Amino acid sequence: MSDDKKPFEREDDEVLAIIEEYRKKYASEGEKSDEAVPSDDKPSEAPKADSPIMAHFHDTAELRASSAHSTLNIEAHLTSLNVQSADPAGNGEAPAEEKPPADVDAGADDEADEAEETRPKKGPFRRVLHFLGNCSFLVKATIYVVVVLIISAYLSYMVITVGNDVFAFVKGDREVTVTIPEDATRKQVAYLLESNGLIEYDWAFNLFSVYQWDDDTSFIAGEHTLNTSMNYSQMLSALTVIPYSRTEVRVTVPEGYTVDQIIELLVSKGIGEREKYVEAINEYPYKHEFVRELEELGYPETRKYRLEGYLYPDTYDFYQDEEEYLVINKFLNNFQQKFWSSYKTVYKEDLDALGMTFDDVITLASMVQAEAKFASDFESISYVFHNRLNHPDTFPKLESDATIQYILSERKEDLTGADLAIDSPYNTYLYEGLPPGAICNPGIDAITTAIYPAAPTNENGQTINAYFFVSNKEGTTYYAVTSAEHEANKARVERENAEMAAEESSAAS
Repeated sequence: MSDDKKPFEREDDEVLAIIEEYRKKYASEGEKSDEAVPSDDKPSEAPKADSPIMAHFHDTAELRASSAHSTLNIEAHLTSLNVQSADPAGNGEAPAEEKPPADVDAGADDEADEAEETRPKKGPFRRVLHFLGNCSFLVKATIYVVVVLIISAYLSYMVITVGNDVFAFVKGDREVTVTIPEDATRKQVAYLLESNGLIEYDWAFNLFSVYQWDDDTSFIAGEHTLNTSMNYSQMLSALTVIPYSRTEVRVTVPEGYTVDQIIELLVSKGIGEREKYVEAINEYPYKHEFVRELEELGYPETRKYRLEGYLYPDTYDFYQDEEEYLVINKFLNNFQQKFWSSYKTVYKEDLDALGMTFDDVITLASMVQAEAKFASDFESISYVFHNRLNHPDTFPKLESDATIQYILSERKEDLTGADLAIDSPYNTYLYEGLPPGAICNPGIDAITTAIYPAAPTNENGQTINAYFFVSNKEGTTYYAVTSAEHEANKARVERENAEMAAEESSAAS
C-alpha cells in the first residue's frame, strides 16, 4: 500500500483489513465452538457496539460504507449458508461446487406437460355447468324457461300418446287375429300385441296388466280376434275371461194378466223359477216410493199377492239367467214411469176428492181391465162400479164376475151358482166394497178411467145412470139402470151367445 494514497483511502484499507481479520477470527472461533460447547451452554458473545473496531468503522468509513457493508453482510450470510449446508456435522469442509443441470428449463417444461396430461379433463356436463356459472342471470333464466318448456312438451306428448293407447280415444278400426301360446307371460303377450299393431307400447300394457291381475288370472291359449279400437281393459278381458253367452228373450205381457199368468209366461220362456218369483213379489224390499207407501198404508192379510196390479203390462227384454227380483224390478220401474211419476202432481188431488187411495184405484182399475173386452167400455164399466160404491145402502156389493174368476184355479166362460157361493174376500157377490187387492195388472187406460169414469149411453145415444152391465162372448156390453133392465139384458146375451155357438158349430161341420 503506497504512501501517496489519500487519507480516506488509507483509512478505508485499514478498515477492510480489520474486518478481514475479524472475519477470520470469527470463523476460527465458530469452529472451536462446534468442537467444544462451553459448560454453561451459552453462545459466544458478539462484539459490542462500542468496541474499538465498530467505533473505528463508523468514524472512518461512513461515507462509502453503505455499499461495502451490504456486500459484506451478503457474503457473510452466503458463507454461513454454505458452511451449514455443506458441513452439517460441523467438520468445516467446504462442499464441492455443484453445477446446475444442462437443461433445467427443458426439464421444467416436461414436468409441466406431464402434469397437464395427468390432470382430469372436464366432461361435457362439467363444461356446461362451467358455462352456466359464467352466464348472467337473464341468460340463466332464459335457458331455464326453455328447458322447462321442452320437458313439459315432451311429457305432455308422452301422456297423450300413452293415454290414447291405453284408453283407445282415437284409434283405427281393424280386426287382428293373434295366437296366444300356452302359459304365456304378460311380457310375451304385450310384445305380441305390439308386434301385431294392436297397441303401441308393450311396457304400458304390461304395467296395466300387473295392476289388473288376480291370482287366478291367466291368458287363454289359442286364437283371439281383437280390434285396434279396443282399450287395454277390453283386450285384457278378451284374452283372460272365457266368453259367457247370455240368451236374451223378449216377452210381451198383455194388459189384464194376473201375477200367476205373468209368472207362468216367464217360466215358459226359461226365465226364473216360480217359487222365487212369488218370494220376490211378496217379500223383496224394493226401493220404489209406491212400494214403501203401500207398506205404510197397509193391506189385508188375505191379499193374495202384495204387488198384484203393479207389474205393468208391456213388452220386455230379459236374460234367461236374470235374477227373479231383477225381473220384477223391471215391471215396477215401468209402473213408476207410466203412472207413479205423475201420481202426486196429476192424480192425487182427484183421488182424495173420491176418498180413494192409490191402492184402491189400482184395485178398481184391475176390475175394469178384467171385465171389459174393449177399451171403449172402460169409462162406462168404471162408472157402474163408482155408482155402486157411492150407494152402498142400495148396492152394497159390486157383484163382479171377474173377482170370482180370480180365485178359481181355471178360468171359466160361464160361472155356476157354486162358483158365486165361494167364500173368499175376493168374492164381491158375498163381500162388500173392493176386494183385498187388485185381481190383475191393468194398463194406464184402465187406471185413468178408474179415476175419471163416464156414464154409458143406451141404444138411442142417451146417457144413463147405470148400476148394471153384462157382456156377450164377443165383448158387446149392455148397461142397465134397474134390476129388471139388467135381467132383460142377460136374456139377450144368452140368445146372442147361443146364436154364436150355433154358427161356430155349423162352420165346424
